[in-house]
Amino acid sequence: MKLNPARIGAGHLLGLLLVGSAALPAAEHEKQSNLAAAMATITTPEVKRHVDVLASDAFEGRDAGSRGGRAASTYLVEQLRRYPLKPAGQDEGYYQPLSNGFRNVLAMIEGSDSKLKDEVVMVCAHYDHVGYGTSRTSYGPIGLVHHGADDNASGTAGLLEVTEALTRLEPRPRRSILIAFFDGEEQGLLGSEHFVQHPTVPLDRIKLMINLDMIGRLTDNTVTVFGTRTSPGLRRLVSESNQESDLNLKFTRELKQNSDHHTFFARNIPILMLHTGLHGDYHRPSDTAEKIDSAGVRKISQLLFRIIEQLGNAPQLASFRPASRREAVFDEPNSPQPTLPLGRLGVDWKSDADSATGVEISNVQADSAASRAGLKAGDRIVKCGEQVIGNGGQLRAAIVVAPSMIELSIVRKDEKEPSTVKVELAGKPQRVGVSWWEDNAEPGTLIVAHVMADSPADQAGIRNGDRIVEIAGAGFKDGEEFRKRAAEMTGLTDVTVERQGRMRAMQIPLPAR
Repeated sequence: MKLNPARIGAGHLLGLLLVGSAALPAAEHEKQSNLAAAMATITTPEVKRHVDVLASDAFEGRDAGSRGGRAASTYLVEQLRRYPLKPAGQDEGYYQPLSNGFRNVLAMIEGSDSKLKDEVVMVCAHYDHVGYGTSRTSYGPIGLVHHGADDNASGTAGLLEVTEALTRLEPRPRRSILIAFFDGEEQGLLGSEHFVQHPTVPLDRIKLMINLDMIGRLTDNTVTVFGTRTSPGLRRLVSESNQESDLNLKFTRELKQNSDHHTFFARNIPILMLHTGLHGDYHRPSDTAEKIDSAGVRKISQLLFRIIEQLGNAPQLASFRPASRREAVFDEPNSPQPTLPLGRLGVDWKSDADSATGVEISNVQADSAASRAGLKAGDRIVKCGEQVIGNGGQLRAAIVVAPSMIELSIVRKDEKEPSTVKVELAGKPQRVGVSWWEDNAEPGTLIVAHVMADSPADQAGIRNGDRIVEIAGAGFKDGEEFRKRAAEMTGLTDVTVERQGRMRAMQIPLPAR
């Protein structure tokens, strides 16, 4: 990753197949078996081997154009020649020379579909680092080998492993996959800039570019994903690709000119980047191979493999989303909050210590549904409709979903038997109990803004920020369609929710109509 001077001082899939293979049609089972077999070639020992070589003293920090940098590119070509690939550099070779002895390394996996193979998904990692360091490129000390194990031997090793896995995949993806190892990234994104100015594949054929940069320090099992807002539906696709993984994904709107993805973003090409974060060894000699989490690189590489497989076989890929240029980390919109649950009734109550005998009202709000019905402080609510009320949570949950007109059973002071009071509640019942907002970067998705306490959504475990993407096993166009479908259902209803890049199956207890 290119140094930013402002910062100075700072095998699950295989198991799933074995469990569920009997339920799969034969063709689908074969496809999934092939996917699992190809993904299994991405291994921790091979990741470690590549990082150890690229970050060794022998490669002298891989400064672009240097002896060590050229030795690194030679190593990459030696690896690529082991696989059934088509060279995609200059003059039908693997190299694309730049000035000053710099050179990109390019290879192509041709798509299997006669039409879609003309569309290209590009996957890249920069392989250069900063050599022995300078006052411009190093946080010091200068004059020692800057090994660049994380920046970016980790991404380079991951891409080598993904490349091998893709060549083992049968059938190949329908779209073509362009593999790019860029040089000169640390000196100003020079390799990627040279490529877009002198493309070996026409830029209008490249439908999306994915960048791996610094994926070697997996912390809290979390990977930051950049660029999902550059094309509609990318967050959903990435999350679905992550469903057999235990990785947590952190999606960010931030897009800076700090790695090769930005070169393509500037040309209106959708991008993604996977990244595990900066650290104290960044651009220092101490960024060494023994500090790399090779097993973490393997997991991230397997995620990338699934993303590429999804992109390579999707019937259609969405185009660039210009609005992503204007968006920033802080501008996620606010959604109006729903009416508070007990605002429908308008009472406060005492603690639930004596929960066996209902909920005692401590205050009746002026001009509320409760005051109009004649409820008073000291009244104890023991039933709402047919539901027995034992505590405040049960009362809140009942009021959230209740119809406009309800009957409350109450016991008044100095009275032994309960009496019935009809109450016309304010507002509308909340069958689900969430408010949401919609975003054209995430079509067919409801982004939860607020979950009402003790509502069906709260009981299901839905949280603020969750993405609801399915109800009753099917997607929906928008919030209105979701609302209509929820209104038709009762009892435990399946919903699929995305949280931190992982799809979660939940059940919402929808009330009777």
